[in-house]
Amino acid sequence: MNEISDAMARTSIRDDHDTTLFVVAGAGTGKTTALVSRIVALVAAGRTDLSDLAAITFTEAAAGELRDRTRAALERAANGLDTQVSSPEGQARCHAARATIDEAALTTLHGFAQRVVAVAPLDVGVPPRFEVLDAISAAVNFDQGWVTLLDDLFERPELREPFSQAFVLGLRLGNWRDIAAALHVQWDRLKPAARGVGASSPTLAPITFAPIVAACDHALSYQSRCRDAADKLLTSLLALQPVRDTLSAQEAHADQFDALDLLESPRSFALPRHAGLGRKGAWDLPKDVVIDAISAAKDAVSNFYTERANALFDIITPHLSAWVLDQAALRARAGTLEFHDLLVLARDLLRSNPAVRATIAQRFRYLLIDEFQDTDPLQIELAMLIAGTDAASADAWHDIDVESGRVFFVGDPKQSIYRFRRADLALYHQAEARFADGALELRENFRSVPGIIDWVNTTFAGMLGEGEYGMQATPIPLVAHRGPIGGVGAPVMTFGAESEERAADVRSFEANEIVNIINDIVDHWSVADADGSERLAHRNDIALLLPTRTSLDAIDSALDAASIPARIESRSLVFSTPEVRDMLSILEAIDDPSDAIAVVGALRSPGFACSDRDLASWAIAGGNWDYRAGAPNSVPPESVVGAGCQQLRTFHEER
Repeated sequence: MNEISDAMARTSIRDDHDTTLFVVAGAGTGKTTALVSRIVALVAAGRTDLSDLAAITFTEAAAGELRDRTRAALERAANGLDTQVSSPEGQARCHAARATIDEAALTTLHGFAQRVVAVAPLDVGVPPRFEVLDAISAAVNFDQGWVTLLDDLFERPELREPFSQAFVLGLRLGNWRDIAAALHVQWDRLKPAARGVGASSPTLAPITFAPIVAACDHALSYQSRCRDAADKLLTSLLALQPVRDTLSAQEAHADQFDALDLLESPRSFALPRHAGLGRKGAWDLPKDVVIDAISAAKDAVSNFYTERANALFDIITPHLSAWVLDQAALRARAGTLEFHDLLVLARDLLRSNPAVRATIAQRFRYLLIDEFQDTDPLQIELAMLIAGTDAASADAWHDIDVESGRVFFVGDPKQSIYRFRRADLALYHQAEARFADGALELRENFRSVPGIIDWVNTTFAGMLGEGEYGMQATPIPLVAHRGPIGGVGAPVMTFGAESEERAADVRSFEANEIVNIINDIVDHWSVADADGSERLAHRNDIALLLPTRTSLDAIDSALDAASIPARIESRSLVFSTPEVRDMLSILEAIDDPSDAIAVVGALRSPGFACSDRDLASWAIAGGNWDYRAGAPNSVPPESVVGAGCQQLRTFHEER
């Protein structure tokens, strides 16, 4: 890594257009600002039109922010407000680029892949007017196809026995669906031969319990070595006898389905825990020998299930792979592509068609790849195929020669979402080594005060150690750009209960602690606004970040009790709040009068305020939870539950 200052690195990012730069930008170091500065400088210098470069980021939100910030930066440059763009020619170029930004390829990886496929869709078997399914539509299509596949698989005679054994082993439909889903999102890694499942498919070997019987026999051979018939270790050993006898007798059965009936038996045998059992002196050999023999018998049972399950996977999974590949081919022919389809087809098009590759390479003279720590093999291959000079002769992306300056990478390996969407830190490190001559670092953090930065550096240096190639990022210490803010104590602190109390009590205690901290912040802490001016903190300066929703109810209740207004930003957390759950119960009850659980939940909600005593009295009197039935004769019409049921009935009829 080049040891230069942040200022020099930012200058290189903006102005060094003839070097393939690989930038490691820590959290809060302004990588998007640096990326935008390079785009503006390329345009202002006349190196490229905005339409001839592609800036690729990870999410739609990030792409939208990149577009907005690029538009604003071009606006400033066009109006002479950017000191780095001083020439009239450069300002004019930025003015012209601003008008074309909506057509520019400032987009997600999938959006860029869509542009590539659109150049020659027929070459990869896609109709010219193809569409891209959103995540919800893709999930619905998968579920519908899965149901159809199951109907087909269950009708196949050769799979009847494997599925029967799989169910006995505890492998449910959900397990097979999970396997199919995993294959679905990585279908390009499946071998096309999977479509040819048939005569060459593995066959299911006969069931044999011989290894379990042999292990039990070996363990039981030690029973004569015990001097005390009441010894607990002997009791544990003798528990193997029914296992051995049952399975030995079963070996004589030739019919697979007879054996199948008892497949689950080993799981139900209660083999007692034996660690620590056995009285000293009760055995004429070390008791550990007996314990190890019993463990070996239990391991034989476990191994039986593992090996049998693996055999079933070998038989059933190829059928799932074949279906996944067929579905991908159907989507291509129908022109209804998923996000991953776009990446695969774009890669295949560039790899197989030199003319299209040349067209795309000429179309996009510069590629700027953001969030590179989350890249996958398809993304890096796309970039190298476009920017490479000898792509046709290379066997792998790292063998492709790249024209200097055509590609720009920026990312932070510490922020990698390892393995999600095939993100691979080894791939990141491989690219980092490949382009080491243009490696730069951004360390100056603009977000946090020095105390937080110092804590982060110290904490993560200990957690990450020296890093490990392909497995763990190397910690790079950050430097705070901002100075300390007055009126604030320790910028990082811990709080909460340290005793081993009930979880509910701990959550309640911590929720009250949060209330106290919020009040202390508002009374004593200062914050800095965007212009650098300091002021006392307001409640709307405070954010609570929760790793899980487990403690949300306790915190929400504590904030309400302290009259501290709060807004829940996460959609999933919003739906878990009591108010939303009550509203959903009411709506479900209005929609379906026969849903007794929803009706009771609605009546118990603050909207109808029926107590448990009211509901119990209604039930004892013979009241029906289907509110269309009316109140029982023994219940006064003005009863709370009766009034609530009548209101629900009115809502149901008027909906």
